[in-house]
Amino acid sequence: LAVGCPRSGEQVWRIVVSDVNIVTGDLEALSSDIGDVASDVGGVDLVTAMADAPSAMPGSESANSWIGPTASEVDNRRTSVKDKYQDLSDDVQSAANSYGQNETDVEASLRSAGTPPPQSDDSGTTSTGTYGDWQSRMEDN
Repeated sequence: LAVGCPRSGEQVWRIVVSDVNIVTGDLEALSSDIGDVASDVGGVDLVTAMADAPSAMPGSESANSWIGPTASEVDNRRTSVKDKYQDLSDDVQSAANSYGQNETDVEASLRSAGTPPPQSDDSGTTSTGTYGDWQSRMEDN
């Protein structure tokens, strides 16, 4: 997988992901876990939690003038982090959906060509048969 479009004189970087093993449900679980983090971060109410801070520091001018704006700024950043986690969760789910569709498309193509797709047994070992031979030949190029 080549990343980026090189300009004149720029080096092309390659990323190799041949050792990635995606197991059914992994991406969906990751998406769900990241979504849970987004929800947890979103559930924090910093402004309310810090509202009583000035009363804990009687006579402090800085407490009255800085805690409210500081809490508001921290809360804005918390919201931004929550949104980024939610975006990541959505992107991982989208990747899972795309991966599943690609697998379905490859299986349909192989079946239409009369070649059975790779099969995994309970131990996770994959029997690739002719498909594996094709894949090996394509990776050698």
